[in-house]
Amino acid sequence: MTKTIKYFKHLFTLVFMFLAVFMLASCKPKQDPPKPNPVIPTMEVKLENDNIFLRGKTSLSVAITPSESSQEYKTEVSEQNIISINNGLIEGLSEGTVTITVTSKAYPDLSKKVNVTVMPDLEEEQFVASHIVSGPGENASTSAVIKYNAFNKNTSVEYTLASDTSFSNAKKLSGSCYYFYEKDDDLGIYFSERYIYRTYLDNLTPDTEYIYRINNGDDTYSEVFSFTTAKGTGDTTFIYLTDTHYWVKADGTSHGSEISEKTIKAIAEKHPEATFVLDSGDTIDTGGNCKIWDIMHKHRESFKTLQYAGVPGNHEYYINGTGMWDNRFFKSMVPTLLNGPDCKNLGSTYYFIYNDVLFLMVDNVKADCYNDQMAWMEDILRNANYKYSVVTYHIPTHEDNTDHDDKFNNLFQKYGVDLVLAGHYHTEDFDFVYDNVDIGSGDAGVTFFRGASSGMKGDNPVGYAITISEEGHISIKTYNTSGALVKTFEYDTIKYKPATPSDVNVELVENLEEGYANINWGSGAYGKYSKIVVTESLRGAFTQEVLILSKGYTGIKVPLDRSGYDSVFKIEMTKLDGSVETVTKEVKTNTGSLSVSPSSNSASLSIGKSTDFIFDILMDHYDVYLNGSKIGSISYQDTVYILSNLSKNTSYTVELRAVDYDGQVAYVLKQEFKTNK
Repeated sequence: MTKTIKYFKHLFTLVFMFLAVFMLASCKPKQDPPKPNPVIPTMEVKLENDNIFLRGKTSLSVAITPSESSQEYKTEVSEQNIISINNGLIEGLSEGTVTITVTSKAYPDLSKKVNVTVMPDLEEEQFVASHIVSGPGENASTSAVIKYNAFNKNTSVEYTLASDTSFSNAKKLSGSCYYFYEKDDDLGIYFSERYIYRTYLDNLTPDTEYIYRINNGDDTYSEVFSFTTAKGTGDTTFIYLTDTHYWVKADGTSHGSEISEKTIKAIAEKHPEATFVLDSGDTIDTGGNCKIWDIMHKHRESFKTLQYAGVPGNHEYYINGTGMWDNRFFKSMVPTLLNGPDCKNLGSTYYFIYNDVLFLMVDNVKADCYNDQMAWMEDILRNANYKYSVVTYHIPTHEDNTDHDDKFNNLFQKYGVDLVLAGHYHTEDFDFVYDNVDIGSGDAGVTFFRGASSGMKGDNPVGYAITISEEGHISIKTYNTSGALVKTFEYDTIKYKPATPSDVNVELVENLEEGYANINWGSGAYGKYSKIVVTESLRGAFTQEVLILSKGYTGIKVPLDRSGYDSVFKIEMTKLDGSVETVTKEVKTNTGSLSVSPSSNSASLSIGKSTDFIFDILMDHYDVYLNGSKIGSISYQDTVYILSNLSKNTSYTVELRAVDYDGQVAYVLKQEFKTNK
C-alpha cells in the first residue's frame, strides 16, 4: 500500500510538471517572423528635352522604384509664367529657365529637381547653318557629335555611309539646342542671336567613313562633311595643334593664322590614319569677338573631313583686351561632349575614348570648380575602360613657375598618365617627370609635352602627328607648314613591361632635418601587388594610395608633419588576388620614458617627459589608455599616475599619448606589464 501511494505521488508530480510546462509554453507570447528590411524607394525623373522653344513642348517622365510603389507625384514650378505642366506634358510660355520639383505623394521626403529652359523665337529667321564641325563621341568607335549654329528651329542633321553619296538611306536627327546671344559693350564684336545645336550620333560602325549635311530648315542643305569612326583597337594617330591664335585686323580680315591649315593638310597626307585634330587651346585670340570665330570656321577646311576636339585657352575666355568671362564662347563653337563635371566647366571639360586610349580634355584656365574637376578626373582615370591615357589642357602644370600644380601632377603620376599635352608658352618642351623632377627616362613618371605655336604668333608655326601604338610606343613628330619633318620625340610608356615580382621588404629611411621619410618597397612589388596605401595613423595626417603600374613605383616620400613629433605609418599592400598584407613603420624622435611598478591590483606609472624643452610649451596633457581603451587624462606636468582596480596575475598594456594644445598626438609612451599574484 505504501509503495502504491509513492507511485501515485511520483505520477502526480510528473503530471503536474507536464501541465506547468504546457501552460508556460501556451502563455509565452508568440514571436512574429522577422520582417524583411524595408526597401527605400528611389525616384528617377527624365525630361525628353531640357531646352524647348517658345510654345514648344517636352515630356516629363517619373518612375518610382520599386515598381509596386505608388507612382503618383506632384510638381511645383519655380516660375509659373514660364511653363505649364499637364499630365507630364510641358509647354513653354515665356523665355527663361524654370526649376521643376517632383515629389512623391506617398513618400513626401522623396523628391527630385530638374531645370527647363524656354528659348525665345529669333527676331529674324535665316535658313542657313554655319560653324559646322564634328567631334568624337564618348566612344569614338560607335558615336560622334555634330555641332553647328542655326538661325531657325527647323534644322536637322542627315548622315549616312560615305558610299551613299545621294543620301538615299540617310538618317535624320533633330539635335538639342540652346539660345545664344551676346551683345555687351565689353565685347569686341557682338554675337547675333542664334541656336547652338549639338546632335549626338550613336550606334555607328567602327572604322567606317560617314558623310553628313545640315538641313538648313527649308530643305536646302549645307555642304557635305565627313568623318571616320575609330577602329576600336590598334594604333591611334591624331594631329595635334596649339596656340594657333586666329585673329583679325582692324578691317575685319584675317591676320593669316589659317596657315595652320597647310600644316594640317600636309600631316593628313603623310598620316592618312589620323582622323581627328586635337587642340590644347588659344585657337582664337579673343573668344568674345564673334568675327574671329567666323574667320576661323571660314578657313578651317579640315573641319570638312576631320573631327575636332579641343580645350579652351586663356584667350578663348578673353572678351576684349585681357578681360575674361567664362566658357560660353568656347562651348558654343566647339563640338565638346557634356560628360564632364557638373559645374561651370561643363562643356569645356570632357572625355572620350578613341580605340583603347582615354582622352581627358581639361579646362585648367579657370579654377571656378577646381575640386569638382579634380574629383571627376580621378573618377574617370580610375573607372573608365582604357589601356593608355592622354590629358590635354592649355596651361602646363609641371613647370617650376606660378602655373605649377602638385595636385594635377600627383594625380597624373598616380594613374600613370601616358602623355600630357599643353601649350600656352608658344615654345616646344619635352619632359619626363617623377616626383616633380625631370628624370629624363625611367620606369615611373609622366611624359609632359608642350607644343610650339601652330599659328602666326609663333616664329616657325608647327603641328604634330602623334601615334600611340598598341604596344605602348609613342612618337611625336613635328611638322612645319610646308609639311617637312622637323623633329621626332619617341618613348615607351611605363606600363605593361615584364614584371619580376619578388619578396618585398618594406623599409623606412628618415630625413629628419628635411622633415620627411622615404618608405621603400622595391621593384619586386610590380606584378605582385595592385596597390599600396600608406597612412600616418598616429594623427591621420597623411594618406596616399599608390597604384603599382610599373616596376618603377618602388616607394614614396612621406611628410613628417610636425618637427619632433613621432609618426606611425601603416602600409597596406593589396595583392593581385585582393588579399591585403599590412606592415607598420615608426619614426620615433621623442625622449620621453615610462616605467611601471605593478602590485596585485594596481600599478604605479613613472613618467619621464621628453627632454626637448619645446614640448613643455606645446603639450597640454596625456591621454591614458589601458588595453586600447581610454581611461582618463592627466596634466603633461604630472610624473606619476596610479592604475587601480586591476586584476591579479593579469597582463596589461598601458599607453600615454602626449597631446598638444591643438589636440594632436605628439608621441606615445607604451609599456606592457603583469600584475602580481
